[in-house]
Amino acid sequence: MRHWRPTVRTILRQGYITARQWVRGAIINNPTLDRWVGYPLRRLERHVNLRWVLSLDRGGVLECHGFKIAYRPEDAGVVTMIKLYGDYEPETRELLDDLLQPGMTFVDGGAHIGYFSLLAGRKVGPEGRVYAFEPVPETRELLEKNVRANGLQDVVDSHGYAVSEEPGSITFVINAESSVSSKMLANDGANGRLVEIPTISLDAFFEQQGWPRCDVVKLDIEGAELPAFRGMKQLAARNPALKLIFEFHVGNLERTDTPAKDLFDALADLGFDRYHVLHRTLTEIQIPEGIDELVALAKRGNVNVVAQRRSP
Repeated sequence: MRHWRPTVRTILRQGYITARQWVRGAIINNPTLDRWVGYPLRRLERHVNLRWVLSLDRGGVLECHGFKIAYRPEDAGVVTMIKLYGDYEPETRELLDDLLQPGMTFVDGGAHIGYFSLLAGRKVGPEGRVYAFEPVPETRELLEKNVRANGLQDVVDSHGYAVSEEPGSITFVINAESSVSSKMLANDGANGRLVEIPTISLDAFFEQQGWPRCDVVKLDIEGAELPAFRGMKQLAARNPALKLIFEFHVGNLERTDTPAKDLFDALADLGFDRYHVLHRTLTEIQIPEGIDELVALAKRGNVNVVAQRRSP
């Protein structure tokens, strides 16, 4: 009889998953604990080789929310959360599920391998449209593969542009170790493969499309939010009920020399005057009074912000 012996990886994987799930549950249910230990725990976890522990070092296909999503080792930034919890950014996912309806139009800026594009494509259905922008060529190929594998090629349109202030080009730093960390070249001396990527503004893109209605824009573009906001003035004016979801990442804003106040000044120019923070829950925040509070929160964990108008 063949005896089963757990491998070192299996033991570490199960132990890590159990501990991570227990700690996460405790932190989510205790804001004070989150405030004091969340940041130190994230710093400690940087020393854990999650690819090895979670068997991500060869890539593969995972199932999540009814989708089959192919991934590579360098996509661990997204895949790790799905492997651990069966979900990724659940607060944002739940909000999109509430906001999107059949027939709507959704923009996914920084679509990566397609997690949110797939969710949105299923929700808006064949009468709707998802415009997915992923500037890194290899990642966009995987995005398109995942769209086809899930039968959404007639709903999700993928484009290889970086969303910015105007049409042109920009130098991107491709991070071979982490695909979610590929970003436009800034003044921080980032290391990686350099690639020239075409840019487009949302105004220019939607003008090319004949100005279809746009309902929700989501931007996860690694610190390039300010030029993207400046390039969507007409889009915001033509769609008074537009909702905007964007990542607020302190490190990326510092890397691109973008003061948080400038970011919200640009949003005010677009007519947005109501904001909610997506972190554990959906919480309204007053701007500009709450900017320092938002910065402090973003230093503890991933934060998305929802912008809208009080009276569309």
